[in-house]
Amino acid sequence: MLKVKHVPEQLGDVVGIPIIFTLLFTYLFGGALAGSTGEYLRFLLPGSLAMTVLMVSMYAGVGLNTDLTKGVLDRFRSLPAWRPALIVGALLGDACRYVIASGLVLGLGLAMGYRPAGGVAGVAAAIALLLIFAFGLGWVNPVTHLVTAERALMNGTATTSQIGRVVSARGLLMASHSISAPGAFLNRVM
Repeated sequence: MLKVKHVPEQLGDVVGIPIIFTLLFTYLFGGALAGSTGEYLRFLLPGSLAMTVLMVSMYAGVGLNTDLTKGVLDRFRSLPAWRPALIVGALLGDACRYVIASGLVLGLGLAMGYRPAGGVAGVAAAIALLLIFAFGLGWVNPVTHLVTAERALMNGTATTSQIGRVVSARGLLMASHSISAPGAFLNRVM
C-alpha cells in the first residue's frame, strides 16, 4: 500500500473500473436485455464484482514480475527480514485493493437500486468467496462458476455445490501448479 502513496495513479483501476463497468453496462444494456435496469442490475452486479476484482488482480502479477526482473526481490532477500514478508505484504495490500473495489461496486449498486435478497450475510459470504478466488490465480480459474456462486450468495439461493466448485477449482489449480513446479516460484521469491 506504500506504493500507492508514491504513485496514486495505481488506485485508478480500483476506482475507475468498478464505476465505469457498473454504470456503463447497467444503463447501456439494462433496458434492452432485461426490460429494466433494476432487473439487469440483479444479474450484472455479481459479474461486475468478479470482473472488477479480476482486473485489479492483474496488477499484483505485473508488479511481482517487475520486481523479479529488476532485482528488487534479490535486494530484499539480503536484508535481515522474515522471508515470506514480501509475499504476505503484497497479499495484504492486494486484499485492501479488492475490498475497496468490492465496496465501490456494491455501494454503486446499492445507490442504483440493487437490493440483495441474501442480505448482509449473503453479500459478506460472496465477498469472502471472491477474495478466496482472487488469491488463487484468478486469471486461470473458471470465472463462470465464480459469478454463478456470487449471484446465488447475494440472492440467498446458494448451494454447497456452487461454492464447492469455486473452492475446489482453486485448490486443484494450486495443487497442479505446485506439482508441476514444486516451490520453484516461491523459492525464487522468498
